[in-house]
This record gives sequence, structure tokens and C-alpha cells, in this order.
Amino acid sequence: MKLTVVTNIGGESMLAGLRGALPNSDTVVGSGLANGKAMQKPGNENFVLMPVTGTTNVTAGTNYLAVISEGLNPINAKSIGVGGCAYVLHSEGSIPVRDLGVIANDPILETASLDGGEVKAYQFIIPQDTGGVQLKLDNRSGNPAMVLLQGNRLPDPGAGISGLSADA
Repeated sequence: MKLTVVTNIGGESMLAGLRGALPNSDTVVGSGLANGKAMQKPGNENFVLMPVTGTTNVTAGTNYLAVISEGLNPINAKSIGVGGCAYVLHSEGSIPVRDLGVIANDPILETASLDGGEVKAYQFIIPQDTGGVQLKLDNRSGNPAMVLLQGNRLPDPGAGISGLSADA
């Protein structure tokens, strides 16, 4: 499941999620919906809910989201600016997966641009008896990360980044 809070309408906001109870800015610890998860940065907030590691489906149950106004131009993550905010909560459904096909001798080039926290998913096939493949992020701006997982499940984008926890 992929959600986006578009905040360029006016002001800033924080997106908080929690499974089984209403979240607020204090209940969010960033280790998955079971313990609360927060998205807080300037601009749009992006959230992807993935299956718990080792499972194939998103955990069933009631999940809550809170959009918390940070007003206009807050000076830092612990302050609230003056005024309110306007936003649109957009549920984008399942993450689309781009099929890159079979990895062969010819390079595959995929160009993309992402908002902070946004996720794109790809799949590809490595033929038998392949000695190795090289995957890399070229011409980067910002700090994108790549997470790989063998098999038919999507990797949790937070699982491979130091300092971030996998969704639980």
C-alpha cells in the first residue's frame, strides 16, 4: 500500500501511522506500524506499508493515520510554525512493479526521479549459469538507496538502510 500526503497546498505537516490505536507525534518511534511510524520532512510525506519480513502479505487489522499540522515554515522538526496547513491524502494502492526483463550482456538503463521517502519497485530475471551482475545507482542527487531481495517478494525499503528499521 502506498500513501502520499501532498502538502504543497500550504504549510507543513507530519504523517504518523499506528496499528490498533490512534497515533500522535509522541507515540511514533519509527520502527513500523506495530510501534508507530512517522514521516516528517519539508515537502510531501510518502509512506509504503510492506509485509513483515518473512511474510508475503501486509498484516491484517485496523491501521490509523494522523496528519499533524506544523504550520507555515517551522524552524525545525521540534517546532511549529504559525498558521495551519492544507493537504491532500492520496492512497495510490499497490506499488507498481516495473519488469526490467532478463539481465543479459546489454546494459539496462532506467532513469527516475523520486520525492524523499518515495519508493519505486523493479523486478528482473538472472539466467542460470550467470557469473554475476552489477547493479548501481549512477548520477545520483540526494541520498537514494537500493535494496535487493531474491524471490518473488518486494524488499522492505527501510530494511537495508542503516538507522532505519523494517516495518513490523
